[in-house]
This record gives sequence, C-alpha cells and structure tokens, in this order.
Amino acid sequence: MYSCFGGSKTSPNFCTCEPQNATSYFSEDWESIIVRYPFPLELKLDPSEWKIPSEKFCSLWINSSSLAMLGDIPLCQIAEDRPNEVKIWLGNSPTILPFQNITLLPKVLYTKNCSIP
Repeated sequence: MYSCFGGSKTSPNFCTCEPQNATSYFSEDWESIIVRYPFPLELKLDPSEWKIPSEKFCSLWINSSSLAMLGDIPLCQIAEDRPNEVKIWLGNSPTILPFQNITLLPKVLYTKNCSIP
C-alpha cells in the first residue's frame, strides 16, 4: 500500500511507499518504544553505507536529533512476529518523553511489497 499527498491542477500527487500514520507507545517496563504502522514493513539499507555492521543500530534508521533522545546506543528492529511494528530499545540515559516525535531517516523503512503505479 502506498500513500499519496497533494494533487491539484497545477501539482501532481506525491506518492511514497514510506510508511505513514504510525502510532507509538512506551512498553510497560518503559525500556522500549513500540511504533505500530497500519501495514507490514521492510527495511532497505545499503550495507556499503554502514559505519557499523548491524542493521539494528538505530543510527541507521533515525535522524540525529531524535536519536539523541533515545539514550546511548539504542537498538531498532521490525518485530518478527508483528511485521507492522518497530521496536526501539532505549539506550542508557534516554531523555525522550511521551508525545515527543521520532523522525526516521528517508528511504530506509518502507511498506512491504509496495509499488507505485
């Protein structure tokens, strides 16, 4: 499934397979954040650009200002049993509070099997 925005006589729709409309919440133990999307996800990372050899490092997924709120070396992963959820394990000394936004890097997380006609 893809999302389109805009669209008028002078401007065409902008369509993307990057996921939209997520809801998120802290886990019961406050050690992680669950981000839930309406559709299954897939991660598209270019291993040649990795500075560190693990796709679970949130620095490959999340922009630097959001990353700073997640503590030292947070980890991110699409849940194996729930492919529409991303779990973020907070690092040491996180500063993020409920209702603060986390911004993903562009062109990393996509709706699974999405194609734009």
